Amino acid sequence: MNFGITKELSAINRLPQDGTGLLKKFHIMLVEDEMIVALDIQQRLESLGYIVVAHASSGNEAIFFASDIEIDLILMDIKLRGEMDGIEAATKIRENLDIPIIYLTAFADEKTLSRARLTEAYGYLIKPFDDRELRSSIEIALYKYQIEKKLRESEERYALAIRATHDGIWDWDLIKNEIYYSPIWNTMLGLDEKEVTNQPCEWLDRIHPDDLELVQQALNAHLSNHTDTFEREYRIMHRDGRYRWMLCRGIVIFNNKHKPTRITGSQSDITNRKRMEQELIHKALHDELTGLPNRTLFEDRLRNCLEQKKRLPNKLAAVMFLDLDNFKFVNDNYGHGCGDELLIEIARILTNCLRPGDTVSRFGGDEFAILIDNMDSSSDPNLIADRIQASLSYPIHIDNKDLIVSASIGIIQVDITCQSTEDILRDVDIAMYSAKNKGKARFEQFDAGMRRETLYRMNIDTELRNALLRNEFILHYQPIFEAKEKKLIGFEALIRWQHPTRGLIYPNDFIHIAEETKQIIPIGEWVLRTACIQAQEWNTFSSNPLKIAVNISRIQLRDELIIQKVISALQVSKLPPNLLELEITESSAMENVDLTYEQLDKLQKLGISIAIDDFGSGYSSLDHLKKFPANTLKIDRTFINDLTNEDQAIVLAMVQMAHQLKLKVVGEGVETDSQLMILADMACDEVQGYLLGKGVGVEDIWKKLRNSSNEAEA
Repeated sequence: MNFGITKELSAINRLPQDGTGLLKKFHIMLVEDEMIVALDIQQRLESLGYIVVAHASSGNEAIFFASDIEIDLILMDIKLRGEMDGIEAATKIRENLDIPIIYLTAFADEKTLSRARLTEAYGYLIKPFDDRELRSSIEIALYKYQIEKKLRESEERYALAIRATHDGIWDWDLIKNEIYYSPIWNTMLGLDEKEVTNQPCEWLDRIHPDDLELVQQALNAHLSNHTDTFEREYRIMHRDGRYRWMLCRGIVIFNNKHKPTRITGSQSDITNRKRMEQELIHKALHDELTGLPNRTLFEDRLRNCLEQKKRLPNKLAAVMFLDLDNFKFVNDNYGHGCGDELLIEIARILTNCLRPGDTVSRFGGDEFAILIDNMDSSSDPNLIADRIQASLSYPIHIDNKDLIVSASIGIIQVDITCQSTEDILRDVDIAMYSAKNKGKARFEQFDAGMRRETLYRMNIDTELRNALLRNEFILHYQPIFEAKEKKLIGFEALIRWQHPTRGLIYPNDFIHIAEETKQIIPIGEWVLRTACIQAQEWNTFSSNPLKIAVNISRIQLRDELIIQKVISALQVSKLPPNLLELEITESSAMENVDLTYEQLDKLQKLGISIAIDDFGSGYSSLDHLKKFPANTLKIDRTFINDLTNEDQAIVLAMVQMAHQLKLKVVGEGVETDSQLMILADMACDEVQGYLLGKGVGVEDIWKKLRNSSNEAEA
């Protein structure tokens, strides 16, 4: 039954052209008796850019369509319902038509493969297969077919000349069982005519053992009149002990009783062509820069490892995924040529850290994957990771420069729970990013919790992209007081996410994801503008000026438009610049000191106050602090939580140092009267914390302001 023959002839193509300069798509016939499977394969083929011109569900249909429709390649299922299977159908098609065939099968037993080999298939795809396998098998088959077709056409066109000058002729008298070998036949094998007898063993005994059976099968098939010609490629030993590839063709002569009496043919040296094919295959499976296996070959070996694991559950294997830390710095500062040399050296280092049977692959960029197969005590992945880190700890000398690199490594054990190569590579990638997020230059073993965290982060990332549009963000405001008089002097804006299903989400659960995905830039702009507008409303009502403190992240500080966005927020809200305070954490300020200084200086020149938040938790030096364009230090709450004698000394030193630098000091996280009293005695300027007021919504702040106003009037 035919499920759709299309007649499209125009479109693109990757290999030959159609004569008009346009690339054409290849026409493929699919032979598959399972409708659901056939439709799935057809959709996949079409999505890869091929045209499925026919679908046959039996051998007879396949033979009919092959003779009636222009077809470039046949995908043939071996197991078919009906009187003939795919191999029989392919045999009949190949008897009359020159169409390359790739077998699809879920069975790979030796008996089936031996039958299939006789049809000279261009490939085998073992079900199930993915799109990458499908595409690579088709393209290699078509490429090989195109080369062979052009070679055949050329050989047929110049048959006499080739035989006269380049081909070795042989003539086998089947009655006497003697073979004549031409001088060129002897020469191409490095043999002297005098040392070669007329026996068949002079030919057959020199054929590579792995190829001999196929040669004999092809000869027998032709002598039995099952094929029109004898044709076979094989390796044959040269006098120098090396094997050379030959293409051998022959035609049998029958007597009037249909008995073969003679077979004559030629032998052509195709070693160079085979070498080119091997080079093509090697390039398709190896990284051009480092020579390491590429992702395609790595996944193939990993797939084989998984198959072995099913048969041998006790077999131990592991996959490691490695990403160089800050490799972009090398490319940006020393050029891509230096970066390439570094990658080549890294490839050598990784290879030396492994056993000969292990696989190290370059996936692209600065990413490498390692397959440790048949693990033993010496191949423990943790030990290998330590060995890699130790090897990378030494400077790598390139172009008169000593480069220091490190790597973040993810590790996963291959066990029976691993379903596919995709699952393994996904999970080991998650483990690698876990190592990177924990400080780089380390390795992490994958566990299921990492995947849950990744899925959570992915969901949060997706939802964050729509949260602004859906007005799901709200601001709470925590009051800030003058320390001695407990006078309200302003508020700190605190973002909250009013999630439609998860309820109120605090920033610790989503801000870091927003920073990683750069969503913090539009979110931060919304916070800044909303807080300024709200602060101006309160200032219109209040008799005392109230400042508004807004946190900005290191990502926002790198934004080229941050200055314009702050100016815009002030203009829209009409808030005086001196009532806006921008807070940046100490650790963020120290991440890129030069850029931080430049941006904060521009902001401060607008009349805005700059506060260094979480002071004491980072690593800023006194020298940086003196130069920084800051107005306020906010002492980290960890020093306030437990004001022991030791902590009091530290906090007092911070306050005194800040005052020496003419900076105001804010104590955060004040929760007890004793903490407030100690800070006031230390001359701390401002305080905030649960003791004086939690972060609350706008309406609650309005109530407090109105109550304060009424009390003042009374």
